[in-house]
Amino acid sequence: MLYKNVGSNVLQKLMRLEDLEKRVNQLIELADKVLKSRHNKYPELLNSEMFFEYRTSSLSFTKSVVGENHPYYQEFDYLVKDIEHSDAEEGRGVLKSIKKEI
Repeated sequence: MLYKNVGSNVLQKLMRLEDLEKRVNQLIELADKVLKSRHNKYPELLNSEMFFEYRTSSLSFTKSVVGENHPYYQEFDYLVKDIEHSDAEEGRGVLKSIKKEI
């Protein structure tokens, strides 16, 4: 076992970090899918169902990790409002920033 000599508290923190990294990667992948879901008639617009799944999942994740008062949460909430390509792209940037801190 890789963590054989690691204390249980340290191991729990390592596992939590792995879980956080896995989840943020899933959200970044979801952002990529949303960004590919352009509307046929209006290419600047995205699939609304996918967009709001991305938005709410990302806000929930960010709130649970850093809280509502953290700049990451506030920035994501401010930037990612509409089903436009630029909003989803900006949100993906916030998630990538979170990933770098994990």
